[in-house]
Amino acid sequence: MQRDICIDRLKKRALHHKDEAAYFFKQKNSWQGVNWEVYHDRVVSFAKSLINAGVDSGGKIAILGFNRLEWLIAAVGSQYIGATSVGVYTSSSADEVFYVVDHSDAEVLIVENLERYRKQIKPKVDQFKKIKLIVLMSEEKTEDENVLKWSEFLQAGKTIKASVVDEKFSAVDPNSIATMIYTSGTTGNPKSVMLSHASIAWTVQTMVQVWGCSAKDKEISYLPLAHIAEQMLTIYAPIDCGISCYFVESPEKFKSNLKEVEPTVFFGVPRVYEKIYEGIKGAISEKDALSQKVLMYFRESASEYFSARYEGKMPSLWTSLRYLLARQKIFPKIKEQIGLGKVRICAVGAAPISKDILNFFSSIDIPIYELYGQSENCGPTTLSLPNSTKIGSVGKVMPGAEVKIASDGEILLKGPHIFLGYYKDPAATAEVVKEGWLYTGDVGSLDKDGFLTITDRKKDILITAGGKNISPQNIESMLKHLPYVQSAVVIGDNKKYLTALLSPDFEHIKKMASEKGLSIDDFMSAENLDSIYSEINSALLGINQKLASVEQIKKYKLLPHEFSIDSGEYTPTLKVKRKFINQKYHREIAELY
Repeated sequence: MQRDICIDRLKKRALHHKDEAAYFFKQKNSWQGVNWEVYHDRVVSFAKSLINAGVDSGGKIAILGFNRLEWLIAAVGSQYIGATSVGVYTSSSADEVFYVVDHSDAEVLIVENLERYRKQIKPKVDQFKKIKLIVLMSEEKTEDENVLKWSEFLQAGKTIKASVVDEKFSAVDPNSIATMIYTSGTTGNPKSVMLSHASIAWTVQTMVQVWGCSAKDKEISYLPLAHIAEQMLTIYAPIDCGISCYFVESPEKFKSNLKEVEPTVFFGVPRVYEKIYEGIKGAISEKDALSQKVLMYFRESASEYFSARYEGKMPSLWTSLRYLLARQKIFPKIKEQIGLGKVRICAVGAAPISKDILNFFSSIDIPIYELYGQSENCGPTTLSLPNSTKIGSVGKVMPGAEVKIASDGEILLKGPHIFLGYYKDPAATAEVVKEGWLYTGDVGSLDKDGFLTITDRKKDILITAGGKNISPQNIESMLKHLPYVQSAVVIGDNKKYLTALLSPDFEHIKKMASEKGLSIDDFMSAENLDSIYSEINSALLGINQKLASVEQIKKYKLLPHEFSIDSGEYTPTLKVKRKFINQKYHREIAELY
C-alpha cells in the first residue's frame, strides 16, 4: 500500500495545486498570500538546514513563538525528514520552557524573535543539555554565536543535495513520532504526548471529510500552536483539503482580523465565545426597547428553527418563514459586526461550554457545534454536526473510532488516532492505555442515539463531608453568568457544603463604571460594594433554585483580580488549575468555612 501521511499530501498538493494560496499573513496593512509551491519549497529548505545541522531521523526540534508561517515550516520541515516537532507554549516561563526543551531532548530550538529569546530562553540557555543551535524566526541579530537569523539558517542548508532530503523523506515510517504535544496539565509537570504520522493523517482526513471542508473555505490561526487542536486546523487541515489559513497578527488584533478575514470555518475554546457573547449582549442592551423586542421575536424563531434541525426534523412553515426573514434582514448585521458573517462551521472544544451560550448563538443564526477529544487522541473523537446535534452533548463518535463507558462512568476511546504513549513515561502510558482503550479520565454517558455527554473530569469530582459526589463544572458554567463575574471555581471536597471563588470581570466592571462616570476604584469602593453584592446574591439565588440542595452554593468570595494564565490559575488552553487555586487561595477558602 502506498504511504499516505501529511508530508505525502503536502508534496502532492504542491505539485497539483501549486498556484493556489495556502497561507496569508498581514504585511504593510494588507494580506499577503503564499502558494503551495512556495510553502513546500520553504519546508524542503528548512529540512536541508536541519540535515546540515546534524539532525537525523528521530531528532527533536522545539518551537516557541506566536502563530506564523515560520512556525509551520519548522514543524513540517522537521517531520519531512523523520524528525519530531515539539511545540512550546508562548505563555511559558523560562523554567517551563527549559523543562519542555530539556525533557524532549530537543537538538534545535526555533524562537520567534529576539525579545522572546532574551526573556524565555537566555536565562536558562547554559543549562540546555542537547541544544546545538538556536534559530530566530526573525531577521534580528544577536551577539550570541549559537543564535542564527532565519535567513542564515536556511542559507547554511543550501549545500545539502535534494536527493539527500528525498531519501530521508521516503524513509519516514508512518508509525514513527511526528510531533510531541506537551499537555498543559493542571497539576505538576506536563506529560509529552507522542503522536504518529499515521494517527494525525487519519484524524485530520476524517475531520475535514465530516465537516465537508475544501479549498473554498478559509480559517484563522490564533490559538496556541503548541496545542493539538490548533495544529490540526492550522498545519494539517490545509494540507489535507486546501482550506486557506490566515495568521492573526497578534492576540490583541484578533477581533479586527476576524472581521477582515470572515472565516467560513471557525474553532474556539469556550472563553473565546464567552467574550464574543458578552460583546453582543452589551450591544443589544444599548438598543431601544422596540428594537430589543423585535430582535427577541426573531431570535425566538431562530431558536425554534435550530431546535428542530438539531433533531433532524423539519421546522414548521411559520418558524421557517420567520427564520428566513431574520436571516436575510436581521442576523447579517450582527454576524458581520463580529466577523462571523460567512461562517458555516463554528466549533468549540477543549473545555465545557455553557448551554446558555450555545442557545444564545443559535438564536442569532450562529449554531456552535461541540466536539470532544484530547491530545492523546489527536484532538477530536466525537463531533456535533448540522442535523445531528443535542445541546449539552459533545456529539457522536467519528467514523472509524469507538467510544464506550466504563462501569465507573469513565469514558474510554479506541481508534487509529490513539497516541503512541507518553515520552519517557511508560508507567503513565500503562495507566491510561489498556487493551487498546484510552482511559480519558473524563466521566460521561452515551444516550440511546449515540450522543456523548461529559459530566466532569474524574479527578475533579468533589466528595462532600456527607459523601455526596458533585460535578463542579456544570455549576461553574452557571456561575460564570453572575453579574461582574469572569470565572468561578467550586470548592467543597470533604466539606459540609459547597462554596465558590469568583474572579471579577474587569472589562464589564470598567464599562459599568464608565456609564456611571466613575473610575474602577470608585465603582468598587466600599460604598458601592453593597449594591454589587446585592446583584450577585440575587442572581445566585436564581441559580441555586435550579440546583439540588447539595449542589447549591452557600457562600462565595469575590476575589480582587481576574484569573489568568500569567497569574497561574489557567493553563495555556484556559483550563482551571484546581490544585493551584486551592493552594493559592487557601486563606480565602478557610474563611468560607
